[in-house]
Amino acid sequence: PLTPVQGDWPVIRRHLELLFSDSYDGSTALEHLLDCLGFMVQRPGEKIRHAFLVSSQEQQIGKGQLIELIKEILGPENHQTIEGEDFGEKFNAHTADYQLLIVEELPLSNKLAAYNKLKTLLSERDKLVEKKGVQKFRARTPDFILATSNHARPLTIEKADKRIFFYESPMHRQSSDYYRILAAAVKSESPA
Repeated sequence: PLTPVQGDWPVIRRHLELLFSDSYDGSTALEHLLDCLGFMVQRPGEKIRHAFLVSSQEQQIGKGQLIELIKEILGPENHQTIEGEDFGEKFNAHTADYQLLIVEELPLSNKLAAYNKLKTLLSERDKLVEKKGVQKFRARTPDFILATSNHARPLTIEKADKRIFFYESPMHRQSSDYYRILAAAVKSESPA
């Protein structure tokens, strides 16, 4: 993981304020995500049994920059990113043995099947995984799952299920300069 240093992070802070700007639950969602990330950094290897799903109706608002920031903080050996279309595929060994699994653009084709696969990953400490040309083997499931989507209802979630935190960002796309400055800040400000 990244070695923390004393310092300020105004560009990242502003982006988080915009991304989590919903007046009803934005601050709660941001606090919750930061608590989960703090837990992963302070207690690596302990399973949270929880997923955080952030969506937006508008595309390219900076959810990917949030993911890049988290990757920078955790370090390359502690996370795996997959496309939503690969979520739940038969050959799934590439999703095992990571602290964080990032699912970009959760699939919409079968919302209930995606939800059921997500529940298994959240509930079980390990599971059988498959790699092409290799016999199935047991591997550790991710400690935490972060997923993104550009759809209002990317997943069918049972009402009483507390394992998945869903937040829809009201943020609108910013200028190209905004994202250029943000990308640089992810590298320069993340140690702070």
